[in-house]
Amino acid sequence: MNLKIILGTITISLYLISIGLNIAFIILRRKERVKSFNEEDNFER
Repeated sequence: MNLKIILGTITISLYLISIGLNIAFIILRRKERVKSFNEEDNFER
C-alpha cells in the first residue's frame, strides 16, 4: 500500500512537471515569435 502511494505521487509529480514544461515551452516560442515579428517590422520601416 505504501509503495503504491509513493509511485502514485511520483507519477503525478512527473505529469505536472511535464505539463509545466510544455506550457513554458509554448510561452517561450510565442515570445520568440513576437520578437522576430517586431524585428521584421522594424526592418521594413
